[in-house]
Amino acid sequence: MTEYLKWNGATLWEDDGSTPNYVLAAEKDLNGRVNTIETLGDRSQNLYRDTVSETRAYTVVIRIPLTAGQTLTGLKAAWDRWHSRALGEKVLERETETGNVLQLDAVAETPQWDEEGPTHAQVTQVYTAARPFWRSTSESNASANYNGAGPVNLACNNTGDLPSWARFVLDGAVEDPKIAYGDEWKIEFGIDLAAGDELALICRTPASAWYTPAAGPAEPVYGYRTFASSFRKAKLATGNHNLVLTATAGAGLATAYWYNLYESLQ
Repeated sequence: MTEYLKWNGATLWEDDGSTPNYVLAAEKDLNGRVNTIETLGDRSQNLYRDTVSETRAYTVVIRIPLTAGQTLTGLKAAWDRWHSRALGEKVLERETETGNVLQLDAVAETPQWDEEGPTHAQVTQVYTAARPFWRSTSESNASANYNGAGPVNLACNNTGDLPSWARFVLDGAVEDPKIAYGDEWKIEFGIDLAAGDELALICRTPASAWYTPAAGPAEPVYGYRTFASSFRKAKLATGNHNLVLTATAGAGLATAYWYNLYESLQ
């Protein structure tokens, strides 16, 4: 197994010494949290309210040797191009010593050059993640067909450490499709999908829905969602769980997609 670190497809480091022949001198992965505790009028205790995540800060220190014909100016310019501010949010990918490959959606902070000399340079690079959890490199998925008003189970297995936002793709024909997870949350649409139509639901905040007719481009869906829908709660808990599909009519296909999320590198 070869450990490596990639940013936006560019290899920053590999532990087998292959090109680029950089050295990972240090690595720090900080996943902060904020515990909200309310002070009560009771000297003996306070009240716990909630725990929320802070942005994640993943930091590496890379030692870069100067190769023949290479200048320090050119080396720094290449690193800056890889970490251009114009990139915005991109994917950081890390394979660890266990062979696991995980990704982090992040933005690159300004590189800090710690050492500069005739034979090498050393840079400290911080990546900040608004969604502060490592994730699987690809989405898991599960599918089931509607059976009109008869309830159908859609079995999902979230193997990560944390509940994960779901997204759904519904392929017609199905009328007034509903997706529910017990009493936790439900999604309802008052829409009639014909054969060949598609409805895509992205539940992660900010939630959105897109309707693609059989003979036309995708367009945002407005006004079809019912007041009972709770997109903001539509997460898949860890482990095996059944979602329940019901509709007024139709046997269209519902497919759930999700990333497995992890508190830290595995």
